[in-house]
Amino acid sequence: MITIKCCLVGALLGIGLTFVAAAILKISDPAFKIGDPAFGPFVVLGGLLGIAVGQHKAFQYRLQAQLTLCQMQTEFNNRQRPEKPGAA
Repeated sequence: MITIKCCLVGALLGIGLTFVAAAILKISDPAFKIGDPAFGPFVVLGGLLGIAVGQHKAFQYRLQAQLTLCQMQTEFNNRQRPEKPGAA
């Protein structure tokens, strides 16, 4: 789910970058719409970067969960158990 969200955000950023590039290059054609082929490469690039970021973020979450479980198990194994009365 994280990867999909990051992919969508990346694609939206790609669309935004297309508008920025159009403003810098002074393309002020009123027919310049989101369906134009100029958006394609930026949307794909943004989506691919979003997937990469999402996979990295998901890996970091899984790693943090594993480290937390390891710490909990270490604490459980090292917990002081009370002495039973009469045991010598």
